Amino acid sequence: MSACIASRPKAAVCFPMDAQVGYVCGGDAGEGVILKTTNGGTDWVRQTADPGQPITAIDFPIDPMTGFAVGWAGAMLRTIDGGDNWEVLSPGVGNDLSGLCFPDDPQIGYAVGSGGLVIRTTDGGANWTPIFDSQPVSSIGSLAVAPSDANVVWAGTGETFIRSDISQGNGIYKSTDAGKNWKCMGLENTGRIGRIVVDPRNPDVVFAAAMGHAYGPQQERGVYRTTDGGQTWERVLFVDENTGCSDIAMDPSNDAGEVRDGSRATSQRSAIPRKPGLPGAML
Repeated sequence: MSACIASRPKAAVCFPMDAQVGYVCGGDAGEGVILKTTNGGTDWVRQTADPGQPITAIDFPIDPMTGFAVGWAGAMLRTIDGGDNWEVLSPGVGNDLSGLCFPDDPQIGYAVGSGGLVIRTTDGGANWTPIFDSQPVSSIGSLAVAPSDANVVWAGTGETFIRSDISQGNGIYKSTDAGKNWKCMGLENTGRIGRIVVDPRNPDVVFAAAMGHAYGPQQERGVYRTTDGGQTWERVLFVDENTGCSDIAMDPSNDAGEVRDGSRATSQRSAIPRKPGLPGAML
């Protein structure tokens, strides 16, 4: 199962195949950092990778040797030796890249970024093609590919991180042909969709974590579920009008596809001041 979050994070963690071997990426303006552990996080070693921009996402899609990382200003890296060395790729975009996923093939993957960018590669990252530019939205909050059908791709819109300016989304989009064509499948009033999880056995069963807009109370927050491929949605988790859901995870080993974890955060942006941590916030 593979999923992407898209916005402007400055760090991410990835343990691709082994609880002992993992990576942390991050950095700040002018510097990117990738750290690697081989003993479950007790010790970390900095890898030879610095594209000159913060690294925001990292993924080892199929095997522990082949990995990809993306960052701000179109930064993209690839390793074929388990992270010891990284080569700089050129995706041909200047957008801040903030999420990527390679569902079941190291040659075919997606990256997402600012400005509503979704790009796709079919040659292991050597070349990338924009596949979402024709849609009427300028920010992507999440991307997920159905584990049981790689042609089914879901994109949640709206910027998910509270900062000085926030682009609102207009719902959740679905492609059934690996990104060639897209259709809005509803949830237009949720403002920002921070995570999408697709059932590993059924591509029609999807959960969406809706944060809501950032400018005041609203009802369209929480977790939404569809069991018919997005034709209808049911709100299955709601705390209050100030509390949105920013993340959700599904246990792939559970036969029922049980949702095991989610984080709920309350935050509204006003002229002065911002208001994080309202009463409904919790894990």
